[in-house]
Amino acid sequence: MILKLFLLLIVSSCIHKTQEVTTKIRGKIVNPKTDKVLISRDFLMLTADTLKLKYENKIYGEVKTPREGLYFIYIFPEFQTIYLKPGDSLAFHINVDEFDESLSFSGSIGFENNLLLELYLENEKESAYFYDHQFNFDAKTFLKKIDSFTAINKKLINSYQKELEKSDKKYREIIALYHNSLQYSLKEAYLKKHPDESIEKEYVNYCQTLHNPLPDPNIIYMYAFADNYIERKLQKNKDKNIETFLKIAQTIEKEIYDKEFKDNLLIKYCLRYIKSQKIFEKDSTISYYLSVIQNDTYKNYCKKLINKNKQIKNGKLFPNISVRNKQNKLYKLNEFLKDQKTLISFWNLDNRKNFISNLEKLEKIKEKHPELQIIILNLNPQSQEEWMLQVPVNSKFMYLQLTREEDVHTVSPYHLAQIFLIDSLQIKNSLQNMYTTDFEKKLEEFMQ
Repeated sequence: MILKLFLLLIVSSCIHKTQEVTTKIRGKIVNPKTDKVLISRDFLMLTADTLKLKYENKIYGEVKTPREGLYFIYIFPEFQTIYLKPGDSLAFHINVDEFDESLSFSGSIGFENNLLLELYLENEKESAYFYDHQFNFDAKTFLKKIDSFTAINKKLINSYQKELEKSDKKYREIIALYHNSLQYSLKEAYLKKHPDESIEKEYVNYCQTLHNPLPDPNIIYMYAFADNYIERKLQKNKDKNIETFLKIAQTIEKEIYDKEFKDNLLIKYCLRYIKSQKIFEKDSTISYYLSVIQNDTYKNYCKKLINKNKQIKNGKLFPNISVRNKQNKLYKLNEFLKDQKTLISFWNLDNRKNFISNLEKLEKIKEKHPELQIIILNLNPQSQEEWMLQVPVNSKFMYLQLTREEDVHTVSPYHLAQIFLIDSLQIKNSLQNMYTTDFEKKLEEFMQ
């Protein structure tokens, strides 16, 4: 009997350990721009939970919360960090047109999130003040103004002292660093702008933060702090032979001690390198990044983007993807690319302002080069009816929609200003930004 009871306890314990820990989320969204909300622990939101809007633009459900801390919530076109605890509940109300100003929280961890948001809004005012003035202060004036903003935030935090005493130790540590890390970022920005100024006493006190474990790797101001710190370090770099992105990775590996925060910084710069330089094969810089990044999901994402760049680099044939036209007739894209010069631009239904701006640019291009075929590809294969309703009736352009999500990943640009120039199926210019100063020259060369 005792043996049976012992085995039962072991089985129950195993079942309990395999159950996913979650937090209950409820929300009401006014003026939504999309039909979903994403919540993720991971910096890139590669493993995000999706909550779909329901009747009256409400959401409710559970999201995975493997541990207490800060998570990213993305409600297009904005994002924020929120504090979640396994087994707890959080409700929020938001008007997307007045995002941060209208966001309010309730539920068992409502206080924690409201304080976090209030601090964010105060920090934004502080940051805007210094950047609006472009850090043009002497050291004494700069530090005096920093102290003034610090006093405002401390007063705000102290007004919630009773509630803070009841909160978890981890949350209090997060709030302390959330409050301080913007100051660190601003001091680094000041030192970068005024390399000959000395605020050494102030500096020594906070630089050690990068050498310690963090209460949470998702404290957003720590990234601005680290960015400014790294840039200032590189300014002092005597060895000009070391490629910039490689030097950044080496600096992060040497200077940042918190493992998850370090990984997030490394992947951030690795992706920036892959996208900006259009890397399509592993080089020494990529190899170094992949050797020091610990997160396998991040590594695989890097490799996926490199493979994407390889498929769409200059000289390759543009992928023969499946598309539909306004009449809902299916085609292979190459049917429209044969024996002519084509500019392919992109449209995402979630970003109407960008689409209108691009149309103005494309109309000017078409006016100057009437013989150039311009195709605008929609990147929302799941929203066929909405796309067909929004397609302009009269246009000089050809509007087509992708039909498969895997094709979206293959051909979609890194930002919607990027286009392809294609001459009879062959890519002549891949992911070219049509707003850069050299674009007109490249277009002229392409058309000759």
